[in-house]
Amino acid sequence: VFGESKGTEGFPDGLVGTVLWKSGGLSTVISCDQGQNPYVSKWFCEVWDGERSAVLSAHISRVDFGGCDIETLETDAVSEEDQMKASMLANLVEAIEANGDTLCDARDAARTVALCNALDRAARIGKTQTVES
Repeated sequence: VFGESKGTEGFPDGLVGTVLWKSGGLSTVISCDQGQNPYVSKWFCEVWDGERSAVLSAHISRVDFGGCDIETLETDAVSEEDQMKASMLANLVEAIEANGDTLCDARDAARTVALCNALDRAARIGKTQTVES
C-alpha cells in the first residue's frame, strides 16, 4: 500500500478475486473502496462461462458482451418500465403482494455473504478459499 488508506477503516482499499465455479465458469470480482471510477468501481463485474462473457461497468449501467448476439447494452437504452420489471425490488414487492417466491431467496443471500467473506479472507491471508454450496 502506498501512502494513506483512502477506504473504509478495517477493509482493504482494493481487492481483485477470481471465482472458479463448479460448472467451470469463471468470475472476476473487483472491489475498490477509494472513490468512484466509471469503469472499475464497487459496481464492476466480469463473468465468463467458457465461451461467452459479460462485463458490467459504469455502476451497472453498461454491459459489454463477448461471444453473444448483442455487443453492448446501456441502461438508458432500456425503457424505464422494463428497468422496473427487471429490478429485484419490484420482484420482492410482487412476491409479497402475491405471497409468491422471489428471484433470490435467503439461501442465495447466505451464499453471497459466504462468497464475499471468502474473498475477503483470501485477500487477508493470501490463500485460496473454498465455499461449500
